[in-house]
Amino acid sequence: MKYSIFLPSGFARDFAGFDDPIEAFTRLVDIAAVADDAGFHALYAPDHLTTVQPSFDMVFEAWTMITALARETLNVRIGHLVTANGYRNPALQAKMASSLDVVSGGRLTFGIGAGWLEKDHVQYGYHFGTNGERARRLSEAVQVILALWKEKQATFEGEFYRIHDAINEPKGVQRPHIPLMIAGNGEKVTLRLVAQYGSACNIVTSPECPHRTHPHD
Repeated sequence: MKYSIFLPSGFARDFAGFDDPIEAFTRLVDIAAVADDAGFHALYAPDHLTTVQPSFDMVFEAWTMITALARETLNVRIGHLVTANGYRNPALQAKMASSLDVVSGGRLTFGIGAGWLEKDHVQYGYHFGTNGERARRLSEAVQVILALWKEKQATFEGEFYRIHDAINEPKGVQRPHIPLMIAGNGEKVTLRLVAQYGSACNIVTSPECPHRTHPHD
Protein backbone atom coordinates (compact mmCIF):
# COMPACT_ATOMS: atom_id res chain seq x y z
CA MET A 1 0.00 0.00 0.00
CA LYS A 2 1.23 3.49 -0.88
CA TYR A 3 0.61 6.55 1.28
CA SER A 4 0.19 10.12 0.10
CA ILE A 5 -0.38 13.49 1.76
CA PHE A 6 -3.32 15.80 1.06
CA LEU A 7 -1.69 19.18 1.45
CA PRO A 8 -3.21 22.16 3.19
CA SER A 9 -3.79 25.02 0.77
CA GLY A 10 -5.93 27.26 2.94
CA PHE A 11 -9.20 25.89 1.52
CA ALA A 12 -10.23 24.37 4.86
CA ARG A 13 -8.97 27.49 6.67
CA ASP A 14 -5.72 25.61 7.30
CA PHE A 15 -3.80 28.87 7.69
CA ALA A 16 -6.26 30.67 9.96
CA GLY A 17 -3.53 30.99 12.58
CA PHE A 18 -1.01 32.56 10.20
CA ASP A 19 -0.65 36.28 9.56
CA ASP A 20 2.37 35.99 7.27
CA PRO A 21 1.80 34.18 3.93
CA ILE A 22 5.54 33.53 3.58
CA GLU A 23 5.53 31.73 6.92
CA ALA A 24 2.49 29.71 5.82
CA PHE A 25 4.13 28.66 2.57
CA THR A 26 7.35 27.79 4.40
CA ARG A 27 5.30 25.34 6.46
CA LEU A 28 4.10 23.75 3.21
CA VAL A 29 7.69 23.40 2.03
CA ASP A 30 8.56 21.71 5.35
CA ILE A 31 5.70 19.22 4.92
CA ALA A 32 6.79 18.45 1.37
CA ALA A 33 10.39 17.91 2.44
CA VAL A 34 9.40 15.49 5.21
CA ALA A 35 7.17 13.54 2.80
CA ASP A 36 9.96 13.36 0.25
CA ASP A 37 12.52 12.15 2.79
CA ALA A 38 10.11 9.65 4.38
CA GLY A 39 9.26 7.94 1.09
CA PHE A 40 5.63 8.99 0.71
CA HIS A 41 4.12 8.23 -2.69
CA ALA A 42 2.63 11.62 -3.56
CA LEU A 43 1.70 15.12 -2.49
CA TYR A 44 -1.78 16.21 -3.58
CA ALA A 45 -3.28 19.69 -3.33
CA PRO A 46 -6.92 20.81 -3.54
CA ASP A 47 -7.73 23.27 -6.30
CA HIS A 48 -9.94 25.98 -4.84
CA LEU A 49 -9.92 29.76 -4.92
CA THR A 50 -11.72 30.59 -1.66
CA THR A 51 -12.15 28.96 1.73
CA VAL A 52 -14.89 26.36 2.06
CA GLN A 53 -16.50 28.45 4.80
CA PRO A 54 -16.70 32.19 4.11
CA SER A 55 -13.62 33.94 5.48
CA PHE A 56 -10.76 36.26 4.59
CA ASP A 57 -8.12 33.59 5.32
CA MET A 58 -5.39 32.98 2.74
CA VAL A 59 -5.74 30.32 0.03
CA PHE A 60 -2.82 29.47 -2.25
CA GLU A 61 -3.47 28.92 -5.97
CA ALA A 62 -2.97 25.20 -6.52
CA TRP A 63 -0.90 25.09 -9.72
CA THR A 64 1.53 27.74 -8.48
CA MET A 65 1.83 25.92 -5.18
CA ILE A 66 2.49 22.49 -6.69
CA THR A 67 5.01 23.86 -9.17
CA ALA A 68 6.98 25.49 -6.37
CA LEU A 69 6.92 22.27 -4.32
CA ALA A 70 8.11 20.29 -7.34
CA ARG A 71 11.38 22.20 -7.14
CA GLU A 72 11.64 21.64 -3.40
CA THR A 73 11.42 17.82 -3.69
CA LEU A 74 13.21 15.05 -5.58
CA ASN A 75 11.24 11.81 -5.46
CA VAL A 76 7.66 12.23 -4.24
CA ARG A 77 4.99 12.49 -6.94
CA ILE A 78 2.88 15.65 -7.13
CA GLY A 79 -0.60 16.46 -8.31
CA HIS A 80 -4.06 17.78 -7.49
CA LEU A 81 -7.13 16.20 -5.90
CA VAL A 82 -8.32 17.56 -8.17
CA THR A 83 -7.95 20.50 -10.50
CA ALA A 84 -11.33 22.00 -11.40
CA ASN A 85 -12.07 22.01 -15.11
CA GLY A 86 -14.11 25.21 -14.96
CA TYR A 87 -11.25 27.42 -13.79
CA ARG A 88 -8.99 26.99 -16.83
CA ASN A 89 -9.32 26.21 -20.51
CA PRO A 90 -8.40 22.53 -21.00
CA ALA A 91 -5.90 23.27 -23.76
CA LEU A 92 -4.08 25.57 -21.35
CA GLN A 93 -4.36 22.88 -18.66
CA ALA A 94 -2.66 20.40 -21.00
CA LYS A 95 0.17 22.85 -21.62
CA MET A 96 0.54 23.63 -17.91
CA ALA A 97 0.65 19.94 -17.04
CA SER A 98 3.21 19.19 -19.76
CA SER A 99 5.45 21.95 -18.49
CA LEU A 100 5.07 20.89 -14.86
CA ASP A 101 5.89 17.29 -15.73
CA VAL A 102 9.20 18.55 -17.09
CA VAL A 103 9.79 20.85 -14.11
CA SER A 104 9.21 17.92 -11.73
CA GLY A 105 11.33 15.46 -13.69
CA GLY A 106 8.32 13.32 -14.64
CA ARG A 107 6.53 13.18 -11.28
CA LEU A 108 3.12 14.69 -12.10
CA THR A 109 -0.18 12.89 -11.75
CA PHE A 110 -2.81 15.06 -13.42
CA GLY A 111 -6.13 14.95 -11.57
CA ILE A 112 -9.21 16.67 -12.96
CA GLY A 113 -12.88 16.95 -12.05
CA ALA A 114 -15.91 18.93 -13.17
CA GLY A 115 -15.71 21.33 -10.19
CA TRP A 116 -18.30 21.52 -7.43
CA LEU A 117 -17.80 24.72 -5.42
CA GLU A 118 -20.22 27.19 -6.94
CA LYS A 119 -19.05 30.19 -4.92
CA ASP A 120 -15.52 29.82 -6.31
CA HIS A 121 -16.96 30.12 -9.81
CA VAL A 122 -19.28 33.00 -8.93
CA GLN A 123 -16.67 35.06 -7.07
CA TYR A 124 -14.09 34.71 -9.83
CA GLY A 125 -16.51 35.16 -12.72
CA TYR A 126 -16.51 31.61 -14.11
CA HIS A 127 -19.61 29.96 -15.55
CA PHE A 128 -20.88 27.21 -13.21
CA GLY A 129 -23.81 25.60 -15.01
CA THR A 130 -25.75 22.46 -14.19
CA ASN A 131 -24.32 19.13 -13.10
CA GLY A 132 -25.01 17.71 -16.53
CA GLU A 133 -23.33 20.58 -18.34
CA ARG A 134 -20.24 20.38 -16.14
CA ALA A 135 -20.04 16.64 -16.78
CA ARG A 136 -20.22 17.18 -20.54
CA ARG A 137 -17.56 19.87 -20.31
CA LEU A 138 -15.33 17.49 -18.38
CA SER A 139 -15.80 14.78 -21.01
CA GLU A 140 -14.68 17.15 -23.76
CA ALA A 141 -11.87 18.56 -21.63
CA VAL A 142 -10.16 15.20 -21.03
CA GLN A 143 -10.29 14.51 -24.78
CA VAL A 144 -8.66 17.86 -25.52
CA ILE A 145 -5.98 17.28 -22.90
CA LEU A 146 -5.12 13.78 -24.09
CA ALA A 147 -4.99 14.91 -27.70
CA LEU A 148 -2.48 17.62 -26.83
CA TRP A 149 -0.39 15.13 -24.87
CA LYS A 150 -0.38 12.46 -27.58
CA GLU A 151 -0.77 14.01 -31.02
CA LYS A 152 1.76 15.98 -33.03
CA GLN A 153 -0.97 18.48 -33.92
CA ALA A 154 -4.34 18.22 -32.20
CA THR A 155 -7.78 19.18 -33.50
CA PHE A 156 -11.03 18.84 -31.58
CA GLU A 157 -14.51 20.20 -32.32
CA GLY A 158 -16.93 19.94 -29.42
CA GLU A 159 -19.93 21.68 -27.94
CA PHE A 160 -17.79 23.62 -25.47
CA TYR A 161 -14.15 23.39 -26.60
CA ARG A 162 -12.36 23.67 -29.93
CA ILE A 163 -8.71 23.43 -30.89
CA HIS A 164 -7.27 23.53 -34.39
CA ASP A 165 -3.91 22.00 -35.37
CA ALA A 166 -2.68 22.84 -31.86
CA ILE A 167 0.98 22.14 -31.10
CA ASN A 168 1.99 21.29 -27.54
CA GLU A 169 5.72 20.96 -26.95
CA PRO A 170 7.19 19.70 -24.74
CA LYS A 171 4.55 17.07 -24.03
CA GLY A 172 6.06 16.15 -20.68
CA VAL A 173 8.46 13.44 -19.59
CA GLN A 174 6.26 10.41 -18.85
CA ARG A 175 5.27 7.97 -21.57
CA PRO A 176 2.94 7.24 -23.19
CA HIS A 177 1.62 10.37 -21.44
CA ILE A 178 1.15 11.95 -18.02
CA PRO A 179 -1.14 9.80 -15.83
CA LEU A 180 -4.71 11.14 -15.97
CA MET A 181 -6.85 10.79 -12.84
CA ILE A 182 -10.55 11.61 -13.18
CA ALA A 183 -12.78 12.48 -10.21
CA GLY A 184 -16.54 12.67 -9.90
CA ASN A 185 -19.61 11.48 -8.01
CA GLY A 186 -21.50 9.54 -10.65
CA GLU A 187 -21.07 5.95 -11.80
CA LYS A 188 -22.71 6.58 -15.18
CA VAL A 189 -20.51 9.53 -16.16
CA THR A 190 -17.35 9.44 -14.07
CA LEU A 191 -16.59 5.74 -14.28
CA ARG A 192 -17.37 5.76 -18.00
CA LEU A 193 -14.84 8.56 -18.48
CA VAL A 194 -12.29 6.67 -16.37
CA ALA A 195 -12.80 3.53 -18.45
CA GLN A 196 -12.44 5.46 -21.71
CA TYR A 197 -9.69 7.93 -20.92
CA GLY A 198 -8.36 7.65 -17.37
CA SER A 199 -5.32 6.14 -15.76
CA ALA A 200 -6.91 6.33 -12.28
CA CYS A 201 -10.08 7.36 -10.46
CA ASN A 202 -10.28 9.59 -7.39
CA ILE A 203 -12.43 7.84 -4.76
CA VAL A 204 -12.91 8.55 -1.07
CA THR A 205 -14.05 5.36 0.65
CA SER A 206 -12.82 2.00 1.79
CA PRO A 207 -10.93 -0.09 -0.80
CA GLU A 208 -13.69 -2.68 -0.30
CA CYS A 209 -16.16 -0.25 -1.94
CA PRO A 210 -14.40 0.79 -5.16
CA HIS A 211 -17.66 1.74 -6.89
CA ARG A 212 -18.04 4.90 -4.81
CA THR A 213 -16.39 7.95 -6.26
CA HIS A 214 -15.42 11.28 -4.76
CA PRO A 215 -18.51 13.02 -3.35
CA HIS A 216 -17.39 16.53 -4.22
CA ASP A 217 -15.27 16.88 -7.35
